[in-house]
Amino acid sequence: MRLIAVMIFSVLLVCNCNESNRHTSAVSKDTTGIIIKPKDTSLATSNDDSDDLELTTIVNDLKSEYSKTLNVDTTFARGLDTFRLLFNYKCLFDSSLLIPKKYVDIYGFESFKTHNFEANLILFKNRIKILDDKITKSKFANQIDESLKRYATLFYPYIKIEDSIIKVHFSVSIPLTDVGVATAYIAKFDGQTYSQGD
Repeated sequence: MRLIAVMIFSVLLVCNCNESNRHTSAVSKDTTGIIIKPKDTSLATSNDDSDDLELTTIVNDLKSEYSKTLNVDTTFARGLDTFRLLFNYKCLFDSSLLIPKKYVDIYGFESFKTHNFEANLILFKNRIKILDDKITKSKFANQIDESLKRYATLFYPYIKIEDSIIKVHFSVSIPLTDVGVATAYIAKFDGQTYSQGD
């Protein structure tokens, strides 16, 4: 059971974030939907089946995410309007998450100190800024339980531009675990925002 949980978390972590600085840009006329996410990566498998090596790899993969960012700068049209979307996702290096033993005992840790991640979304409509919003896990307070409010952070962002909204998908998850929920931050083309479960 322990090995299955470790493998699930490894797949989620490696498949979503594997480049040191990811930058995505797209220009579109009037399309029905645009999806912007990090480039697909393949999971490298280890020849060593030891649990210790797999657990060490998961910890190292998380630590490698600290220095990675996702930056998006894209322009698209909706009807007669032109929109520009700027998006940035990064680690805060705030050391403010102390994951307790019950979540990290499998790694042999008494606790694990790590960082929050956050995103910023700016939206221009016909060159006028209509939205400039910081996205943290607090945006999803009505979708997450107390343990996620205390120990989780934002992982795995990707953006989908639809007919009337911009949807930014996240996993609000506790680092080094498979404990979390899928959520979405929604920005409307008039600058209004809300969040929902994904």
